[in-house]
Formats: sequence, C-alpha cells, structure tokens
Amino acid sequence: STVASQNARELIDNEVEIMRTLQNEPDVVRYIASEIIGDKIYLVMEYCSEGDLGAYILKHGPMQGDAFLAVFNGLKGALKSLHRYGIIHRDIKPANLLLTDEGLVKVSDFGLAKPTDDDALSMTKTGQILGTPSFMSPEQCQSNAVDGTSDVYSLGATYYSLLTGKVPYHERNSIVQVMFAHCNSEPPDPTDHRDDLPESCKRIISRAMAKDPKD
Repeated sequence: STVASQNARELIDNEVEIMRTLQNEPDVVRYIASEIIGDKIYLVMEYCSEGDLGAYILKHGPMQGDAFLAVFNGLKGALKSLHRYGIIHRDIKPANLLLTDEGLVKVSDFGLAKPTDDDALSMTKTGQILGTPSFMSPEQCQSNAVDGTSDVYSLGATYYSLLTGKVPYHERNSIVQVMFAHCNSEPPDPTDHRDDLPESCKRIISRAMAKDPKD
C-alpha cells in the first residue's frame, strides 16, 4: 500500500480507538463499525438527523434561547468527558458538532484528537499546523504543545459563531491575519452583532478565548 493509504489507516485507527474509549459518553457521537474494502476505508457512526451546527446556523441564522443553552450545556459535558479521559480534540468547531432530532449536540470527528501524553500534541517537530484557523487557539496557531485549555479556547470561538452567525475575526482578509488575531487581538465581542445578548455571553467568550492558557 502507499504511504498515503497507510497514513489514512493510522488516522482511522486513531479515531476508532478514541471513539471506543468514549463509547458510553452521551455527548459524543457513537462509533458503530469500521472496515476496509479494497483500497477504501469507511467509518460508520451514529446518525444525527439534524446535521452539523455549521450548516444549522447557515440555514437558520444565530442560535436563540433554549436551543443555544442545550448546545452550551452539551458541549460543556462533552469536553469534560474528553478531558477526563485525557483526550484533546483539537478541532472543536460548529461543523464537528452534530444535532439529533431531540436537539441534543454530539461531538464528532476525532481525526485530530490525541491523548495528552502523545508526543504528536506538539507539532513543532514537523512544522504542521492542525485544526481550523477560525477556531484555533493561539498555541495551535503557533504550533506549540496544547492541553485541554486549547479545546476551551476553540469552544469559546464556537460559542461566538453560534451566537452571531460569524466566525471570530471574520473581518480579517487572510488565514494568516486570522491566526495573527487569535494570537494577539482582544477576544471578539458577540454583543457587537446582537443587542439582545446578556453581558454574560461576552464574559464567557472573553475568558474562554483568553490568549494565555493559564487565563
């Protein structure tokens, strides 16, 4: 097999192992099966009929009231579960959060997730930057080692997006400028786009998106 297919198999194996570890967590999408047929690899997961939150806000606009609170509480629970098992997701964003027909949110896509004791959490050896720039923590943007606080940062960026329908630092004109803003600019204020939001929303996002992980 080619190097590319070997790498793909390793990524699938990693994702399957993590999903099996989290099999009984209600806020994580359930693993069902994986298989190789010829040169194709597939992964079967729980079906979430309402799709992902990225598509949801494109269709319906920013989340409101009870729907947002259900997502808020579900994501808090999911991250607690991951970090309790020593797993860092590294790609928390609306597109990786799936909605059931009951309005519950489930975290999916563990292709970048790693145990906290895995050397690959620090990408400086290869110079790779893994994740989605609009939701990456400053330490991810700088290819530094990450811990659970990196997921908390991405969670804050995700909340901003769900509340406003915009990605953080959306006014920047390039990926490089977005990553620079994550490292150096003040956390974005969701009340700039919605005057119906309580001040607590701003405080939550500001703290979650603090530039220093210790904060």
